Amino acid sequence: MPRRSRSDRPRNKFSIRSVTESPDSSIDTRPVFCLVVPWMALGGADRCGLDLMSHYRDRGFRIVVISTRKMRLDCQRESSFSALADEIHSTQDVSGVIKKLQPVYTVVNNSHEAYDQAKAIKEVAPDTKLISLFHMILNPPWDFEKALQKGTPFDLVLTVSNKLGKELADKGVSKKIIKTLYWFGFPEIDNAASKRIELDGPAFILCPFRFHFQKRPEFVCDIAAELKNMIPHSMMPVFLLVGDGELYSKIKERAAALEVSEWIQFKRGVDYQEMNDLYRSAAALVCPSVDEGIPLTYFEAMQWLVPLAVSDVGAVKELVPSEYLIDFKSENEALKYAKLLSKHLAGQSQCEINASEDLVNKGFSKSVWEQSVMKLIG
Repeated sequence: MPRRSRSDRPRNKFSIRSVTESPDSSIDTRPVFCLVVPWMALGGADRCGLDLMSHYRDRGFRIVVISTRKMRLDCQRESSFSALADEIHSTQDVSGVIKKLQPVYTVVNNSHEAYDQAKAIKEVAPDTKLISLFHMILNPPWDFEKALQKGTPFDLVLTVSNKLGKELADKGVSKKIIKTLYWFGFPEIDNAASKRIELDGPAFILCPFRFHFQKRPEFVCDIAAELKNMIPHSMMPVFLLVGDGELYSKIKERAAALEVSEWIQFKRGVDYQEMNDLYRSAAALVCPSVDEGIPLTYFEAMQWLVPLAVSDVGAVKELVPSEYLIDFKSENEALKYAKLLSKHLAGQSQCEINASEDLVNKGFSKSVWEQSVMKLIG
């Protein structure tokens, strides 16, 4: 969504709405953890907020969500938030709600309105620890980093990679408040190989992302076209695009133009449990993004022994084995994806799969993440 300038951005166009609430929140003495988001969706950035909600709920905090923008209903996934939250407020008056809550922790996750009101938040709740979750630096008008520069009221900036932390420091954010917190989704899995799902039908390549230009979803059709020319027709996998977005029709048009429509399928509105089952049965994962932070889907796939074919962007190289990465600026890019997928489909990637599982479970597991949260946030 394009960002309006600070002078013409609307305020308080929709009122506070409590969705789930304790029987008498006025006497609820539990410490408050407050998450501020623009909307309640299920992208990777939103998952980070949900993970923190779950973590602090388990530690006895009252969980409050402030959602500052409206969103299309088919993209909204409020149920995942309401399952963890004691209260949900839909309002742009973030500082007003914070004044009443006086939370121990206030985490801002991609909400323009919260960044704009950061100083007001600290004024009305001086004891709250104000935290920014920073996923990637984007082009204007997505200028969150401006609220984190000299004189910022934020106490802590959590970045998803060391590379991103350095980029923020180069943009004038104090190194003293920048910390890296590598993210992880599902809890550890014991003996993942025994829990894999073997399919009776054709194999499928999992493509889990928004149908947005950042992810280049139409390019999946180009990869399918190259793979079609490399392997027998009977071995051709389905490319399952899991997500939603404005490029849905464009993907179908590209598939028809390249004559690969029979191998391009869609699954929209998938919840976490169903996503888990998809990982368990996928032959590989493809994501040809031109911009990323640290995609959680990569971790989850590696944990379930799913080999990757993904673009070398953002800070992905910090955590993903180099054998899985493809330079999106290289010549014959689609062909390189197809060759890597052919290797995966032929079962020739076992060494990389074993190394990936070990990396995720030992270095970036949920238990390691929880220890880091307690150390960095409190």
